[in-house]
Amino acid sequence: WILRPARSPQAEQLHIVLCSNQPPLSSSSRDCYKRYVDDLYLDYFNTARTWESVRVADVVDWESVVWFGGHVPRHAFHMW
Repeated sequence: WILRPARSPQAEQLHIVLCSNQPPLSSSSRDCYKRYVDDLYLDYFNTARTWESVRVADVVDWESVVWFGGHVPRHAFHMW
């Protein structure tokens, strides 16, 4: 480990814990990455699905006032 000097008691405790543990050997086991989005296993990374799972999308009743169907949203957005 190459750690900067601790600037707080909590950071010092973290240094002690990190330095007292031996890191695992890279040859002891193979790394395995698994991606779960909404409890569904994905064998690839899907940005759109990940974004949809973490964003907050509240339903608003004024949506039809500012968005016009069949148009490019950036050109159809109504500005007051």
